[in-house]
Amino acid sequence: MPGRRSRRREAEPAVSWSGPEPARRAAVPAAGSGLAVLPLRSSDPDSAAARIDELVDAGLAAAGVPPAAPADDATFLRRSFLDLTGTLPTAAEARAFLADRSPDKRARLVDELLARPEFADWWAMRWADILRVKAEFPIRLWPNGAQAYHRWIREAIAGDLPFDQFARRL
Repeated sequence: MPGRRSRRREAEPAVSWSGPEPARRAAVPAAGSGLAVLPLRSSDPDSAAARIDELVDAGLAAAGVPPAAPADDATFLRRSFLDLTGTLPTAAEARAFLADRSPDKRARLVDELLARPEFADWWAMRWADILRVKAEFPIRLWPNGAQAYHRWIREAIAGDLPFDQFARRL
């Protein structure tokens, strides 16, 4: 009934804290000591790649997994094309890459694939799938809205928009 107070007792909590609250136990770094204020160590891509290799090697060693041998040129070519453009190389592209003896041919291939329109097309499609950009459930964009959203994603990728800015603008 409205206006009557319940005579039932409040149930005991399932969990009770025994000690200080977690927020009071957490260590808070001093101002200016976080990673965001540290200067960049190097903008050299080779040193960044070496650092990534160190981290991967340490993880493999900790797991007791021996590192795999480097991929041969044909495998590298196929994987690079599929990962970056979603397509296979043409026969002429494969012959030219495999015949090239320069030590930087892999880096040049990746740079060439990143500059292709197929890279932007492939990754725009993948991001649109992840973000569920379509004219139906769950966001029910009208068709022109879905096309505009997809076009923005493609232009952001083709324009090499940094990932942090891409994420913020979504």
